[in-house]
Amino acid sequence: MTVEIKQSNYEATIYLDGRRMRQANGTPYTTACTIEGLPARVHHVVFKCEDIPDYDAGRFDFATARQIKVSLDGWDRKPSGR
Repeated sequence: MTVEIKQSNYEATIYLDGRRMRQANGTPYTTACTIEGLPARVHHVVFKCEDIPDYDAGRFDFATARQIKVSLDGWDRKPSGR
C-alpha cells in the first residue's frame, strides 16, 4: 500500500500508530512525502513539529484513503481525505 501525505507550511515528522515513520536509511519521513509498503488498514496519524503542539489528524483507513491532506495552519482545521 502506498499513501501520499500532503500538508502545508511545516516539515512535520509523521507518526502512524505511535511509531515515527522512517525511510530505509533511518531518516524520518517528513511532509510532504509518499510512504510505500504500508498495511492496508486503519492507522492513527499524528504530525509532529518542533515548537508546535502535536497535530492529531485522527484515524484513516489506508485500504480506501490513498492520500491524506491536512493544513496545520492554526491547528484548528480538520483533516480531509478520510
